[in-house]
Amino acid sequence: MSKKDKELAGSTSENEEPKVKGSFTRNLPWIVLGVMVLWVAGKVFTVPKKAFQGMDMHGFGRLPVVESGRVKPYDSLARNYLILMSERQTVVEMVKGRRGRDQEVKRPAIKWLLDTLSGSPAAAKYRIFRIESLHVLTTLDLTPRHGFRYTLEELVPRLSVLIGEAIKARQKKEADQVLSPDEEKFHELGMHLQRYINLTALIVPHIVPPVDDYDWQSLGGKLANNRDKQEVERFMQERVMTVLREGDINKLTATQAEMLKGLRDSGKEPINYWGSMLLAWQQNDKKAFNQNLDKTRVWLEKNNVRLNKKNADWEAEKKRINQAIAKLKADDGKSKNKKAI
Repeated sequence: MSKKDKELAGSTSENEEPKVKGSFTRNLPWIVLGVMVLWVAGKVFTVPKKAFQGMDMHGFGRLPVVESGRVKPYDSLARNYLILMSERQTVVEMVKGRRGRDQEVKRPAIKWLLDTLSGSPAAAKYRIFRIESLHVLTTLDLTPRHGFRYTLEELVPRLSVLIGEAIKARQKKEADQVLSPDEEKFHELGMHLQRYINLTALIVPHIVPPVDDYDWQSLGGKLANNRDKQEVERFMQERVMTVLREGDINKLTATQAEMLKGLRDSGKEPINYWGSMLLAWQQNDKKAFNQNLDKTRVWLEKNNVRLNKKNADWEAEKKRINQAIAKLKADDGKSKNKKAI
């Protein structure tokens, strides 16, 4: 290598470090800005763990519930329902602003679930039904909008049409007939509406732990007692459907209040606490809500010992059965070996 080349190489290596430092220095403001954007986004999209109007809704969200055979907190159930229905884990509520215009307000999933279970007027104002099919939108007299999410209030005027189309699609599916893309969308929307109705009718989810038997029960199922649970559930569903067909959302709140008062006055633990708690939520009674939430927690803790004992007894019985089966198989194997000899 010539002397000139060596000097050129040395000059290049000497300049490399300052070049890197200069690049970092130039990009530092953008790096800081990126960190700040991520921090702000985290604040915006994190659901605040604070009480809503003094009511401990996140404490409610930690109560146990059974879905698909698994025990989970209520907050997880609420998020799962929203993912199915609207492909989101939070909801947008339409509220009146200072000038009387509708404004979008972001709410956590657990508030949506409490509003739906209690029959709160806010429940009908959440944009939770995702409808992307232009044919379905046209049939229901709905206008396409950003996000393609609609409220129960917007579906009610054409509810009979929606139910009719959903039933036809379901019947074709049950007959193993191929559904068109539009029929698939009506079937899907009908399933989402059914989930909503079942929640409002209190026949899902299963929230009462198995103290007297090995099955969790819904509030409606527990209220049925020894009567035909399916008959009681159909009756509770029909009550909700009748009001929706009439198109009076405010009447749904009154109907739900009557149902919750029936639970409250039943005298049966813990459904009387649940009835009182949901009724208090509907009426914005923070004292009654938090008191009955505490009573529900105490009941769960008290009966957890009994539940664990039942589970332990069942596990012990299952172990004895498995041991007996293993012994029978071993004895059968010995007898076969003797015959072979």
